[in-house]
Amino acid sequence: MVETSTAPAMKWASALSTRPSLEAAVNEVVEVAQLRLGAKPDLGFLFISATFASEYPRLLPLLRERLALPALIGCGGGGIIGNLVGEDATGRLAEQPVREIEDEPALCLCLAHLPGVTVQAFWLDEEQLPDLDSPPQAWVDYIGVDPASQPDFVLIADPLTSKINDLLQGFDFAYPHAVKVGGLASGGSNQRSNGLFCNDQYYEEGSVGIALSGPIQIKSVVAQGCRPVGPIFRVVEGKRNVILKIEAEDASSLAGVQGSPLDCLQALLQQLTEEERELAQHSLFVGVARSAFSTELGRGDFLIRNLVGSIPGPGQWRLAIASAPVSASSSICAMMAPPQRI
Repeated sequence: MVETSTAPAMKWASALSTRPSLEAAVNEVVEVAQLRLGAKPDLGFLFISATFASEYPRLLPLLRERLALPALIGCGGGGIIGNLVGEDATGRLAEQPVREIEDEPALCLCLAHLPGVTVQAFWLDEEQLPDLDSPPQAWVDYIGVDPASQPDFVLIADPLTSKINDLLQGFDFAYPHAVKVGGLASGGSNQRSNGLFCNDQYYEEGSVGIALSGPIQIKSVVAQGCRPVGPIFRVVEGKRNVILKIEAEDASSLAGVQGSPLDCLQALLQQLTEEERELAQHSLFVGVARSAFSTELGRGDFLIRNLVGSIPGPGQWRLAIASAPVSASSSICAMMAPPQRI
């Protein structure tokens, strides 16, 4: 467990390298991430593409030679996201757009300066997982984090060995008021091939995590990665899970348009931009209002679902409200923005 310094400002920075040499990639992300952070790092997150899978055991020793971190977790992944390392025309380090690299060499290091925050990294062995009937204290002893510190958690699990559903139930039982966020390691094709990292140790199974307590709060935000196109449609006629007829809201350019979902979708496509039409060729989704009683619907009020398809016949579609996917960053920024005073 590490209690960090008491400097006033919290800072985060990341660097993404696509160099094919692991040594070169580690050198690059360490140098750039530290430069961007501009402060002593208290926590690190490390993500490496499955292209380097055979070199996972070498990663932490290489990192340790170049950077001392009080706490670190990470994993292998099929896709790695981060701020790409790059230079401007004068050769100086310049901010680059966020990129996602798939099926190619990639290494991302995210560093955090967390003044006054207590950071505790841990690895959980699935073989030692308590029974679901065990008392909360058994889970606290297993995880090793004191509930009195009011921690929040970031967890990364190997999907093949972690018993993640039981693990999350145990976390909810032992820390009912804590926020738990995280994800699954990926990129491996078989057991023990995904890779997990915790402090100086490399693991091939189980779960790794970070407990954060003190002057910090984790806010759980889910970005749908989609933006709406066209108006909201009201279901006029349906049978079981098949939508037979829909109608556009009155306050839209398609006001009064009523018909089968296919007919309405064809009318909607005529109003889309060229870019949106291109997305509609392969990336249509459906937003279903979570409540039928809401008078005003906006961001976060819809459940995003895949478009199943059409039924042979007079234009009957199972799902028909379409939206085109975009980068989730704009959605996250909107939801994380501070509330405006009226």
